[in-house]
Amino acid sequence: MGGSPESLAAFATEIHRTIHVFFRAHAALLFRKKQATLAVGTFIKKWDIKIPKAVSLYPRHVPILVMTTMTLLDFIGELHVHWMLEGHQIFGCLRVLLKGLRTVEHIQAIHGLAVRSKGGCLRSEGEEKYSREVLETFLQAFLDASSKVMNDMSLIGTSRLCRDCYQRRF
Repeated sequence: MGGSPESLAAFATEIHRTIHVFFRAHAALLFRKKQATLAVGTFIKKWDIKIPKAVSLYPRHVPILVMTTMTLLDFIGELHVHWMLEGHQIFGCLRVLLKGLRTVEHIQAIHGLAVRSKGGCLRSEGEEKYSREVLETFLQAFLDASSKVMNDMSLIGTSRLCRDCYQRRF
C-alpha cells in the first residue's frame, strides 16, 4: 500500500482535526509538532552533509533511496500547504539542500520543495515571514552554487538538469 504525498498530507491533516475535536487543541498541537519533527528530521538525516551516512554524500546508493528521500521532500511541502509545517522548517530544509548542493538532484529538490510548498517560507505567517534580504541572499547563493553543477553530476546517474527550472519563478 502507499499513497501520494498529497494524499498522505491530507490524511495527516484529517488525523490532526480529529485529535483536535476529541482531545482538544493541546493534543492536536503535539501531534502536529511530532509529525513535523519526524518528517523534517528524517529528511535532514538523509541529506545533511554533516551527517556521515547521508544519501547526498554517497553516489553508490541505490537510486530508490534518493528517489524516496525526494518523495519525502514532496510530502514535507504538502504538509506545509496543509498548515502542518511552519515556514522556518521549509527554509531549514532548503538550507540543508543549499549547503550540500553538488548534484542535479539537489537542484531538483530545491525547485521541487519551493514549488510543492507553494512558496513555503515566502508567505506571511505572523512573525515567520523572512525579510527580502534573507530571501535574496538565499537565491543568490542558490544561483551561484547551481551554476557550478554540470548536467551529468548526478547521485543516481540518470537525472538530467531540467533547464526550464531556471525559467520558473519560486
